[in-house]
Amino acid sequence: MKNRIPWTLATIVGLAAAGCSTLIAGGARPAYIRDSMRDYRFPVACEALWVDALKVVASQGYELVGSDRELAGQDKQGVITNALNAGHATTKDDRGVYETETDFDSARERFQIRGTPAGKDGCMLVITGIKQDRADMTESRFRDYDQELLVLSRVAPAEAARIAEAADKK
Repeated sequence: MKNRIPWTLATIVGLAAAGCSTLIAGGARPAYIRDSMRDYRFPVACEALWVDALKVVASQGYELVGSDRELAGQDKQGVITNALNAGHATTKDDRGVYETETDFDSARERFQIRGTPAGKDGCMLVITGIKQDRADMTESRFRDYDQELLVLSRVAPAEAARIAEAADKK
């Protein structure tokens, strides 16, 4: 039994070291994507970008609300189910800002999507993840740059590929 202790410790240290190097190496890619997407101006107007943004989120199993569902290819929702959703269908304010929120998935996560016009043919898109902790009924929010990159891959595939390729080299 005494001989197992050094091997066990050596294994734990080895796994910890491997994990640390993975975390360090893995941190460069997300940081590059974050830095690239943080202030990225999508090369299309928000109106043209909007359905693509909805489809990206819907394709991952997030339930949209109201008329957004049909735009993204999801089944129409009943009145009662629509009223019980945590999210809301797309709204557009006086400044032309689009916003929608999905309903929660089984892991109690949902998304808010906001598109702000940036010139005649541009849009600043922000996708925010909302995670609910049922234990203390709190929500945490985080910007999901990977979701934004997925939307970019639909509207400007070459630009998205350039960012992803550069991120992979980091």
